[in-house]
Amino acid sequence: MSVFTKGLFDHLVTAGGAPLAARVGTYAGGPCVFSGDVPPDAPRPYVLIFAPYADLPWDDKQNEGRYQERDVWAVFDRTVSLATMEELGEMLRGLLHRRHIPIAGYGTVLSTVRGNGEIPSDGTVRGLSLTSFLTLAAS
Repeated sequence: MSVFTKGLFDHLVTAGGAPLAARVGTYAGGPCVFSGDVPPDAPRPYVLIFAPYADLPWDDKQNEGRYQERDVWAVFDRTVSLATMEELGEMLRGLLHRRHIPIAGYGTVLSTVRGNGEIPSDGTVRGLSLTSFLTLAAS
């Protein structure tokens, strides 16, 4: 896991704390927040942090940094209500939008979020997608 994904993962689990843990399943003794592959026996709902689909330099003459865009999904059983989905989606948005995200070797310049949009579904699950935009300066 990259320092960027780890920072985002740790921030969601730590800053989300008990309120996040109460809204998602439990797996391996912790809240169901994953990056990469979701274990097949993981209960829903869960949060899935994707690898960045945009990872660009954010440099000028005096500073180095990174700009990243990535999706964060909240995945539920297909029978869950939209209200329940939006409750978790708004919580995730609150944890990420305009917040300091601790990432080793970097400082957060700006963290913004787009979404909550409903994810495409195969009929077995449904969920919401948020897009995280992180601008980071090397420290």
